[in-house]
Amino acid sequence: MIGPWAHAATSPEGKIGDVVFGKPAVLDMQETTLQWFDYALKGVKNQYATGAPVRLFVMGDNIWRDEQEFPLAREKKVKYFLHSVKGARGMGGDGTLDANQPSSETPEVFEYDPANPVPTIGGRLCCGAELPPGPADQRSNETRSDVLVFSTPVLRKIWKSPVISEWSSMLAVPQLTRILQRC
Repeated sequence: MIGPWAHAATSPEGKIGDVVFGKPAVLDMQETTLQWFDYALKGVKNQYATGAPVRLFVMGDNIWRDEQEFPLAREKKVKYFLHSVKGARGMGGDGTLDANQPSSETPEVFEYDPANPVPTIGGRLCCGAELPPGPADQRSNETRSDVLVFSTPVLRKIWKSPVISEWSSMLAVPQLTRILQRC
């Protein structure tokens, strides 16, 4: 089961972070977990014994979809590449993300200051009520000069499949964390 949850309770209207996914996203996690354990550990013949082996929540349509495998057999893998001409620092930069392989571009460089880290906004689970988990507007971080921003053009259709990210890069500072956000 793959759903749009943070590691925290979903509101009654299906709000997680800054996004409302609607009532279909609301799930009684305790009851769902108990039913799963009844099936997996006790052999109880419930919906997990007879239903599809994979259940996905389709964000945008805000519906559940049953599938027979994961990853999906019909998935289409597309490689995206990072590009910039003048630099991708912050929202004012010209960083793009597209399927065209770069021919020759200069490396992106930014200065990392551990005394001034990029703050966490949203995400999986953090910092209590002050910084609730879930998807969040990242524009305040994207104004920083120590954040590289690479964006696609506006998507004209809703993606109906999961996005899996594989990173391949060389870093001058191996301890530096790379973060990918699909916004």
